[in-house]
Amino acid sequence: RLCKIHIRKFSMPRWLAALITLIVFCAVFGGVFVSLIPLLFKKVNELSSIDIKTLADYIDEPLTNIQNFMIDKLGMAQDFSLTESLLTSFKEILNIGTINSLLSGTVSVVGNTAIAIFSILFISFFFIKEDGLFKSIVLTITPQKYGENISRAIDSIMHLLKRYFTGILLESTIMFTFVSVVLRLFGMVSTDALTIATFVGVLNVIPYIGPLIGLCLGLTIALLSPIAGVATVGTLLIVGGTILTAQAVDNFVLQPVLYSNSVHAHPLEIFL
Repeated sequence: RLCKIHIRKFSMPRWLAALITLIVFCAVFGGVFVSLIPLLFKKVNELSSIDIKTLADYIDEPLTNIQNFMIDKLGMAQDFSLTESLLTSFKEILNIGTINSLLSGTVSVVGNTAIAIFSILFISFFFIKEDGLFKSIVLTITPQKYGENISRAIDSIMHLLKRYFTGILLESTIMFTFVSVVLRLFGMVSTDALTIATFVGVLNVIPYIGPLIGLCLGLTIALLSPIAGVATVGTLLIVGGTILTAQAVDNFVLQPVLYSNSVHAHPLEIFL
């Protein structure tokens, strides 16, 4: 788009257009990242100040019901305590060794991510700057008799990928809107609702594990910041139910419809 801008005799050089494109791209993602970091650290601080015993008191009644069911129906020992078992597990998870391991792992991930970001931006700059570079590389290593077919295939793939990523962006936007609106209707604070919705929308693009991580983060925030006037268990049910409903809509409605329109494939094919 930038290269098509002409002001009198001036037209933007392709290297400058490529650079501006990458800067805008990084600015958008950086803005989202920077806006989320303070909210995330706030929740981490709240998590560190949680009194596990108080937390257990919040959910004591439902835990007791589950415990009685396990004793009566599943044959657990009469002295079995679900609450004590969970508290022991939480203490093991939150011990100093686990935290140190997590921090050292985070430092390693940050270093690898920085290298990856630089490499990706460097490579992307040249692919954007030199139009058709990828296609020419592929055609160079392709036997001449297959050149025409490969060229048509690459053009088709590039076109479909553009439509596919447009579908992904629309899907994430709908998921974000659905979750944030529903949680606000249930009375959740706007910052918490938007944080949960952002996690769900962004992580939804990661197959299989992304929605699960989004659900876990949403439940963690619900645990730290219950809806005013609603019990902690009730808040967990509302948030969990909202995210699972959104995932059901995504799996059975959005993905088949959006991707079938984007990639021109039958909804049954996309579903399978």
